[in-house]
Amino acid sequence: MRSKRSGRGGASGANFGQQAGGSLPAFSAQGGTNSLVSVDALQEFTIQTSTYAAEFGRQPGAQISILTRSGKNKFEGTLFEYFRNDALDANDFFNNKLGLPKPPLRLNQFGGVLGGPLYLPRFGEGGPALYSGKDRTFFFFSYEGLRLSQPQNRQTDVPSLAARAAAPAALRPFFNAYPIPNGPVNPLDPNTATFNASFSDPSDLNTYSIRIDHQVNNRLQIFGRYNDSKGNTIARGSPLDQLAASSFFDTGFITRTLTLGAISPFTSKLVNDFRFNYSTNQTVSRAGIDNFGGAVPFTTSDFFASTPQLFTAENGLFGFREPKDYRRKLFLHCS
Repeated sequence: MRSKRSGRGGASGANFGQQAGGSLPAFSAQGGTNSLVSVDALQEFTIQTSTYAAEFGRQPGAQISILTRSGKNKFEGTLFEYFRNDALDANDFFNNKLGLPKPPLRLNQFGGVLGGPLYLPRFGEGGPALYSGKDRTFFFFSYEGLRLSQPQNRQTDVPSLAARAAAPAALRPFFNAYPIPNGPVNPLDPNTATFNASFSDPSDLNTYSIRIDHQVNNRLQIFGRYNDSKGNTIARGSPLDQLAASSFFDTGFITRTLTLGAISPFTSKLVNDFRFNYSTNQTVSRAGIDNFGGAVPFTTSDFFASTPQLFTAENGLFGFREPKDYRRKLFLHCS
């Protein structure tokens, strides 16, 4: 299978649309391309940065083509695992300075592949009980899993204890939705104080693929490949958006691709290489708040006194930013 995409950068949680080359970029929730092809299922890749052929479209940047492995006449397979643990790592400099514990770091990237001739039950009378794919039909199966806990540290401004105590009863639930401060009060604004935290953002990925190759005759070879990948990542807070550490974004990616191909040589110098691909890329994101750092999540009844509730966790999105300007940093979006 060949997959083409324009060479754009990817990051965890990024959402990409259809590219000019005609295929989805297939970035995983962690920002990599292992949702399209696992490590040991990759045979070769090529990168083109200019003067593309017509088949690659006209998108600037780069075009990347990936060729996956196929089975052979004998059974072959591999198993792999990449492992990392914080047991041999030092704590972050800033964590040490603030007296914060070392957050856990866990990386388990594992999987395997298996390929060979395809044997199928033969129905009907006479002949062998199994169809032997030797010299004609081959399969190649791959799986890759990822379990990651990525250490993070965050320093944010939250309402001070004095501001919480002095707040009107109607506003107190929203102030308490921020973590409890564990640092000094801001000398320029006594209504805010510092909250320091160390934590780990979890991620996971499961990618499966199966490829079947069949040699019809000396002039026709066909193949099909199906890939299914599901990944998820949870990011706590956001320093770029100034979100409080008690807020989080849960993002899931589902990528499925089906590729069919046929190779037929007309002459020794002319070959017809046909490819058909159908791809889907689904992204599901959910934002919420929890009790991280002693925060007390508010309920919809704190916003709406009506019964039944007009908006719930299923049809409303609530978020908080750092309280540098309460009138502009508190936002509510309902859909």
